[in-house]
Amino acid sequence: MNSLHKTYNMELLPEQIIEEFARPFSTDDANFKLCGQEIDRVKVRYYWEDIQQLKQLLKDSTLNQIFHFKPVENGGTHYELSFILRTFEKRINKKRSLIVNLSALQPHIAIQKRVLSYLMDEVLLNRLSENAQIPVAIFIDEIHRYIPEQQPINENGLFHLLREGRKHKLNVVVSTQSLKDLPEVLRGQFGSNLIHRYQSKEELEGFGLSKRLLNKLPKLGVGEALLLTADKRPSFVKIQKPNTM
Repeated sequence: MNSLHKTYNMELLPEQIIEEFARPFSTDDANFKLCGQEIDRVKVRYYWEDIQQLKQLLKDSTLNQIFHFKPVENGGTHYELSFILRTFEKRINKKRSLIVNLSALQPHIAIQKRVLSYLMDEVLLNRLSENAQIPVAIFIDEIHRYIPEQQPINENGLFHLLREGRKHKLNVVVSTQSLKDLPEVLRGQFGSNLIHRYQSKEELEGFGLSKRLLNKLPKLGVGEALLLTADKRPSFVKIQKPNTM
C-alpha cells in the first residue's frame, strides 16, 4: 500500500467530533428531519479537554510515524499489523518468531495499553475465523504496563485471550515484577506460575504455599525458581542460560 488514509484527513477529526454534537433547535423552529441545527455547547465544553488532547496527539511525530494520521505518499510498502498477524499464523515453522515492539508508545501509556488489547483480540479473532490448529505461544514482558486502569479488565483483549485462547491452542506467557500488579481475576487464568526470588510473603498467600517454601523464596539464586502447576506438587527448578547465536 503506497498511500494510507488518503480518503480522510485525520487532522479534521476533532472538528468532526464537535459536529457530532449537533442537534435540532430547542425551540419551536426545531426540524427533526435534519441531523442537527445547532451545536450542544454544554457537551462540547464537557469534552473540550479531550478534544484538545486529541489535536495534540494528531500532531505527535512519533504517533504519526506509527499510525500515519497524515497521508503517506510514496513511502514504500506498508502492511497493516492485523495482516501480518494472520500471515504469521498460517506459516508452519517451529523456529519462527514475530516480535511486536511497543516501546515507542511508552510516552503514551493509554494508547500502548489499547494497542496491546487490540492485538490480543485480533490474534483470538484470527484463530476463531481461520480455525487454525497450529499451536502459538505468545510472550508478553512486563505485563503490568498493559493492564487497563479505566477499562474493566473483562473488556480487555488480554483477558479475552487468556480466557478463550487455551482451547484454541493459543498459549500465553507473561512476566511481571510483582503479583500486586495483576488483578485477581487475571491471575486466576494462569495454569502455571514460575516464581523467582520473591521478598513479599503476603503477596503469595493465595498460592497456599507451606512456610518452608515461603521462607526459601527470598533466598533463591539467579536462574532458580519455584514452579507451580495445577496437577503437580510445587518444585524448585534451575533455568539454564541459553546458548547465544
